[in-house]
Amino acid sequence: MLVQGNNKTDYSSASDVRLSIFEGQNNGTYSLKSQTGNLTSSFLHSNSSRRIKISNKNVLSLLHQSMRHDYELKFRYEKNRKDYMLIGSEFNNYNSGNTSTNFLSGKRIITEKESTTKNIAKGLKPISAVDDFSVYELISD
Repeated sequence: MLVQGNNKTDYSSASDVRLSIFEGQNNGTYSLKSQTGNLTSSFLHSNSSRRIKISNKNVLSLLHQSMRHDYELKFRYEKNRKDYMLIGSEFNNYNSGNTSTNFLSGKRIITEKESTTKNIAKGLKPISAVDDFSVYELISD
């Protein structure tokens, strides 16, 4: 996670927060492979103790939790696209239910009192397409 500022005090008012993925080079340095758009400092002030996780299936998840909702964005490197892509998400609105989206299959399951499955436009979004303006549009109905 890259955050504008030099210390924790600076981070609290950061205006630029991004998930950035660096790739090791043969000469021992790292180069930027991919990154999200600006996600602001809401990730720094969330109630979640785990904000980034990597599963054994090479899926990188970015988690966000607030008083009203939480979500998990799931990214994976796709060789054919040569980029990290948004492959799925989990969105839990504490007042109105859950939404689980699989962008690989084009399916979205919405659970309120009952479960409903919807077809969504199939198509993966690059990690760079995810920012504060697009995240809720991508993961919820």
